[in-house]
Amino acid sequence: MSSLVTILTIPFPGNVSIIKARLESEGIECYTKDDTTIQVDPLISNAVGGVKLQVREEDVPQAMEILYSEGYANREEVETPVDSYSGLERFAGKLPFFKKLRFEMRLLIWLAFVIVIPTTLIIWAMTPNTVEKLTKQNWCVNRIDYQGKQYRPSTLGIHLTGYNFCDESVLFKPDGAMELPGFNTYAANGRWSLAGDKLIIARADTFKFVYNGTYDIVFSGRDLTLISSTTTIYCYHTF
Repeated sequence: MSSLVTILTIPFPGNVSIIKARLESEGIECYTKDDTTIQVDPLISNAVGGVKLQVREEDVPQAMEILYSEGYANREEVETPVDSYSGLERFAGKLPFFKKLRFEMRLLIWLAFVIVIPTTLIIWAMTPNTVEKLTKQNWCVNRIDYQGKQYRPSTLGIHLTGYNFCDESVLFKPDGAMELPGFNTYAANGRWSLAGDKLIIARADTFKFVYNGTYDIVFSGRDLTLISSTTTIYCYHTF
């Protein structure tokens, strides 16, 4: 038995009967798919792609020419009749487990392909990478642990105070320069870079024994924790 091909989709079952009768008058055997489902719940029509009018593969050229001549399809549809849902079912139907699933489960799988997966990819593409997270946030410093002891930094100089300003901060500049808190001194200046998922701080001009090293980067909500073998820097962003 030759396979069936969807040549036309129509939102509601009642509209397909006239077209079906016209094709059958020309000796073309016709079948409908999903019409019962849509009759039970018309609101699901868009989700399943409407009622599918199907004919045998060898009858497709003649059937499409009739649809074209009657104004039910344009020439582009004659060349490439497409039904994405039916196409998915034909592909997935080759999988043994898929054939055993109920219609509702097959529908959910189809929705996952056309909605969930593209949406997930878009969200993933819009998620900031590590460089963007480091350079586009104002990272305030709570405290710094060095060799198991807690220290509160106290940087000399002018400090802006108020909403969205930090008493102490770590500044990651896009050009690789950075500023780090001092301890009753002015800010320390150094360089930062990434090696895979690690942060490397180097060339600190003061407190190099505290700051220079390779750090694990841990983001958690608004918090950033930098962890090396000797030093842990606890940060948070203000907005």
